[in-house]
Amino acid sequence: MNTRSLALLLALASSGKAQGAENVLACAPAKPVVTEGQAVEVKAWPPAGEWRVTWRADAGQVEARGKQAIWDLTDVASGRQIITAEAARDGAASLTCTAAVFVESRIASRGDRVTRKFLLVRGQKEPKSYGLYSYVLLTRDGGDPVAKERNRKALEIWFNKIPAISALERKESTAKLNITMVPVDSASGSQPALDWIVVHYDYNRADLLLAPLPGAHTHGPYLVSSLAPLSAGAGNRMLVLDASWAPSSTISFWMDEFLNQAAQARFDRPRTLDLFNLKLRSIIGVLAEGLPQAREALASTLLIGKEKDK
Repeated sequence: MNTRSLALLLALASSGKAQGAENVLACAPAKPVVTEGQAVEVKAWPPAGEWRVTWRADAGQVEARGKQAIWDLTDVASGRQIITAEAARDGAASLTCTAAVFVESRIASRGDRVTRKFLLVRGQKEPKSYGLYSYVLLTRDGGDPVAKERNRKALEIWFNKIPAISALERKESTAKLNITMVPVDSASGSQPALDWIVVHYDYNRADLLLAPLPGAHTHGPYLVSSLAPLSAGAGNRMLVLDASWAPSSTISFWMDEFLNQAAQARFDRPRTLDLFNLKLRSIIGVLAEGLPQAREALASTLLIGKEKDK
């Protein structure tokens, strides 16, 4: 049995049934915090099939565009606002999901940059008190230009998304949130640029973090999420996304949606990681439609460990 087949069987066994058989509707805005007067795009990801998606919100104006919507928050009060998507099709129960954004005043908003706490410096441990710890783990490209491009693209998407995630930390306790980190081999003396992060990426530490996971890890990128810091050792419950199947042109899509969806989940609640896993599988299934690597995509999420009683 090959590694991907084993990964799929383990993923199914971890939930007790075929996860892909569960109909789950995922939805998320393009960013979790917006400034007064702005509009934000929101996407819904229904399961495979002919689903009709409708949208509603108690505040602002919603321009529905099928599985996407433009949510205009002009004249909406500051604070947490909710939009709801509903998916329906003949012969099936309707599905709903909600997405939240925080509206803040122009005075409160500021240009968040890539803070150094999102860099996992060699010899240092992760910051404390987050609900979920995620890691962008790369493997050496070995001189392969395609692998090199895929690695850089993964770091670029992470780099560009961090300001929006930083803004969310002004609104929610970190105990509810995901932090997505990149290992680097040294500390940056100033706000690091993307090129600096690419040059100083710590492949040795990435290898160590990948080592406990099943299978060989000769390609990448990988996104590994854990309810506790990986530096705490074995026994953590983990969600592993293997993107070695993905063409470089699609890396931006799946990684962007991972970060968007993670910003919607509240990881201080029971079974949030299970639901997060199901929603990611729905998203990956949609992104993989029409790709020859579709089977690999569906086997690329691996949930390791069991839910602990809380």
